[in-house]
Amino acid sequence: MSFNFLPRDKGAIMLYFSVFFLTLLSTNSSFSQSPSSEKILSVHYGTTKEDALIFYHNGRVAHIPAAKKHLLTTSLSKKQKTFLTSQPLSSPENLEQYSPSILESPQEAEKLFQNMRPDFNEKSQCYNRAHIWAYEWRTEKNLFTSKAWLFFTPQYIRKYKFDWWFHVAPYVHVISNNLVKERLMDKKYARSPLKLKEWTDIFIKDKSHCPVVNEYSEYADYPESSPCFVMKSSMYYYRPLDLEERELKEKTKERWLGSEVIEAYLDGFSIVY
Repeated sequence: MSFNFLPRDKGAIMLYFSVFFLTLLSTNSSFSQSPSSEKILSVHYGTTKEDALIFYHNGRVAHIPAAKKHLLTTSLSKKQKTFLTSQPLSSPENLEQYSPSILESPQEAEKLFQNMRPDFNEKSQCYNRAHIWAYEWRTEKNLFTSKAWLFFTPQYIRKYKFDWWFHVAPYVHVISNNLVKERLMDKKYARSPLKLKEWTDIFIKDKSHCPVVNEYSEYADYPESSPCFVMKSSMYYYRPLDLEERELKEKTKERWLGSEVIEAYLDGFSIVY
């Protein structure tokens, strides 16, 4: 398998590069403006002629030219020589008992969308915006909503020189034509609730179909099998790491964590909670 995950023991979950080192290596000029202490999640080296990709916890991707991959390998090996792939301990069904609220009509979903908090930071992280929108629906309207995670694979990222490896937005369940439908609520990129394919088409340049998977490893361990994947979760899951830990450790999230809500308000909306 070519998608390598850093071990999660003895602090090796996080590796740090200086801005200077990343600026020298990265072909992605916008990434060089990111904080110097950004946390590395994983590295995908690719074939000999392909750029290496560094995946960061905040969703950013750094592209390392093939000619300079040896510098990356040397730097990482000084910190940690062993890389692990994500292998689930088990894949139990129905890990979480979660019943989302069902809106009675598309008009109700539209009204909910138009009343979403609009004052997000333009440079905020998607997972922080999604968390606060879902949190306020729960605390202010007693709605249990869900989240859709769109994962871009190395195949897609290399082809389009893409800057991100995931995106997330909340979604609601709504009755439409006597059937319960899912509608994505992504106020930064849309003007109204969207069907799943309409939402993924905003980000997938070639409009490819993104298979819906149940486990994080179905995306992480098969990075060349599709340009993109979609996962779904309850509103409580904050970052992709939560989805991985749900599978690896059967660690479900069933409540809001104050530290995550505080961070989400600050980054997403510049609000000190």
